[in-house]
Amino acid sequence: MEGSDLTKPKSRKGKIAIIGLSIAVVLVIGSLVTLYLVGNNKLNDTKNNLNESKKQLADSEAQLKNVKAQLNASTQQIATLQQEIETLQKAADQAPQYFTFDDWGVKFLLPSGLTSAQVQYNTSSNTINFTTADVAALGGSCRISVANSIPLGSIVRTQNWDDAYSNDGWVSVNYLNGYYYFYKSPSGNCSSTNTSLQTRDSAKIRNLIFGIMVS
Repeated sequence: MEGSDLTKPKSRKGKIAIIGLSIAVVLVIGSLVTLYLVGNNKLNDTKNNLNESKKQLADSEAQLKNVKAQLNASTQQIATLQQEIETLQKAADQAPQYFTFDDWGVKFLLPSGLTSAQVQYNTSSNTINFTTADVAALGGSCRISVANSIPLGSIVRTQNWDDAYSNDGWVSVNYLNGYYYFYKSPSGNCSSTNTSLQTRDSAKIRNLIFGIMVS
């Protein structure tokens, strides 16, 4: 009996130890399960975030592609517009240009190499005397302001045909608005300087005068 009583405390202690160990094992497993679940949730969150980032990146790439397409279209439109502007400018440059004299209700077709800004003139009665800025720069009687100066030619208008004009070196030009128009070339060079310039611009003024028309 005594020997049997002595073994009972040891048996109880062993059971308690086993129970404690079991509890510890359960706690460890529970902790591991908890860590796994937490880690798995974080992993899922990370995967979700990664997928969302991929989706946003794809959207951004699509938007960038759309912007590039719009930019290319705009660039093409700009190039087309520039080409149209150049075409219009070329057409404008090639369009006929005129020197207009409102007092007579006429205009003169500007020949090649002569602009309205280059044409200088004065009037007396029914006569217009012409020169150009380049020739006027030679000074003296080449300037249109000098009295009785006809540096590069004149045009006169009259309502009645007068043979006196033909006899005085005038050449018939046209009949417009009830007027006869006559041209007279310069009697000579207005300066001994740069006579080739005077000859060139005298021809331009003659072509200008013979290009008269109703404005």
